[in-house]
Amino acid sequence: MINEIDIGNRILNKPSEMVEEFNQYFAEIGPEHAKNIKKVDSCYKNYLCSTEKHFSLKETDCPTVFSLLFKLCKSKATGLDNISAKRLRECADLISDSLAYLFHQSIKTGIFPDEWKCARVTPLRMQVNAMI
Repeated sequence: MINEIDIGNRILNKPSEMVEEFNQYFAEIGPEHAKNIKKVDSCYKNYLCSTEKHFSLKETDCPTVFSLLFKLCKSKATGLDNISAKRLRECADLISDSLAYLFHQSIKTGIFPDEWKCARVTPLRMQVNAMI
C-alpha cells in the first residue's frame, strides 16, 4: 500500500490528496503530449485497410431478455437509472417484452438513447503487497 508520494517538494500522505494528484496528472498528460504531435495533411482513411468483415447487432427477443434479466446478480449496484438488479430480476416477466421491443427498435433504426451511451465508472482501490 502506498502511504505517501513525493511531488516535487511536497509530500502527500492523505489518500484524497494522492488521488487528486494522480487525477490531475492523467487529466493533463494527454493535452501535453498532443502538443508534440506533428500535424499531417493526410486523412485517417489512408491508414485503413479494406476488409470483408463487418459488425452488426442481432435483433433480440423476449425470452432472451427475460433470461438475461433473470440471471442478474441481485447484489450488483444500480445503474445510472438507479434501478437495482434485484428489482429488474423480480420484474423480468413483466418488463422483458417491452425491453425486447425497445432493443429491437434501437437496433432496427440505429437510434440509441443518449442514456444508453453513458456508464458509471467506479475505480476500485487496489492494495499492493510488495515483498522485499
